[in-house]
Amino acid sequence: MAQQPIIDPTTFDLREDKTSKGEGFFGSLLRPDGGGVMSEYSVGVPINGKEMDIPTFVPTLTAEEVTLLLNLPEGKQPPQSIIQKAAQFAQQRVAAGKPVFAEHGEQQEQMYPQFKRAKVQMPKVLSRTGQSRTPEMEQLLLERLTKGQQ
Repeated sequence: MAQQPIIDPTTFDLREDKTSKGEGFFGSLLRPDGGGVMSEYSVGVPINGKEMDIPTFVPTLTAEEVTLLLNLPEGKQPPQSIIQKAAQFAQQRVAAGKPVFAEHGEQQEQMYPQFKRAKVQMPKVLSRTGQSRTPEMEQLLLERLTKGQQ
């Protein structure tokens, strides 16, 4: 069995608004052509009268639509049917007060297990003592230190 590739999310491209891309609703899906990973594939659409980027990889897609997106040539627009599903999903999230892009922990990797995924792993940060710490551990330590100063 082939080993699951490991990717560093700090190397993800930026969205048009210069925010960092995330893992999307399905996690980081491997392109069948070996051309890397896909997690969001953003398109610009009007939501509540305002143009905004939204992900096209949304949980309302069928397996066939996910396959189509994974095989879409670079820079090509997805079919209008996929854009419509993505826009409807984004409108529901906005109405619920949520961001249109998946947040950490919202990945639904159990959906469509037939698609290969890359494992996302944050790079390790070395402490002053030379011990490895993840960014999450660093954040927790920072929060603890900040609380102690209040």
